[in-house]
Amino acid sequence: MKQALLVAVALLGACGEAASEEKGSNVVRPPLEPIALTMFEREAPATIRRVRNERAARDRENRVKRALEPVLYDPFSLRLRSVRSGRNGATCGHVNAKNRLGAYVGFRDFVVGRDGQAVWVSDFNDGLRSDLFSGFAEAYANACASSSEARRYRDANAPVYYDYYADTNAM
Repeated sequence: MKQALLVAVALLGACGEAASEEKGSNVVRPPLEPIALTMFEREAPATIRRVRNERAARDRENRVKRALEPVLYDPFSLRLRSVRSGRNGATCGHVNAKNRLGAYVGFRDFVVGRDGQAVWVSDFNDGLRSDLFSGFAEAYANACASSSEARRYRDANAPVYYDYYADTNAM
């Protein structure tokens, strides 16, 4: 029994010495060899990002087409341009389609809500410039407008307070 105990202590001591030598600063390890990557392996992350972006753009356009079908007279003539993601999950861009006479009406701004059911299309070709006081303008300002467009919309729709008694107090 004493011999087995002495053997176990000796083995544990030897393991401890080997572990301490590995962790010490005196141990010199050979440098790692550089890994040679092929051209395909180097370009793989960029290719994956590009494919994901293309797939997201295609999904976004399909969602917009499904949402605009009930709004348009001829949904098969639908042309989209500058489709982008807006704030709060909305999708924004320009749409062009044929009217009842079979002619294209010109590109107009649109906003499709996050749920894909709410759709706003501008009545004018210049979007927010001419259409400042409508439901489209509010949706566009909240979801897609740049900071200057949002400021213009906010200034145009700001309440005007006029103090009727200011003139009488001056006398």
